[in-house]
Amino acid sequence: GDPTGTGAGGSGNTIDLEINTALTHTDGAVAMARSSDPDSASSQFYICDGPQHGLDGNYAVFGQVIEGMDIVRAIAAVDTVDDKPVKDVVMTRVYIESP
Repeated sequence: GDPTGTGAGGSGNTIDLEINTALTHTDGAVAMARSSDPDSASSQFYICDGPQHGLDGNYAVFGQVIEGMDIVRAIAAVDTVDDKPVKDVVMTRVYIESP
């Protein structure tokens, strides 16, 4: 996440862009957010609400929502101003499974 709450903060560390062509921006894909610098991903991520194949090859997909897409849709539907939710959206629990 963003410790500053502005949408521009990060951890202070970055990772290089790594693309796996087998992982694409399908509905429910989880990927690393970054600035315009391809090697600037830090602590922010996003989840695709619908396919976003225009992002393929430019952002690193690293996971897939396998349960709870109703929650993803609910988050995507919240009211926003300047792309920021009017009321904070907080994830209190996330489960990660490896294949």
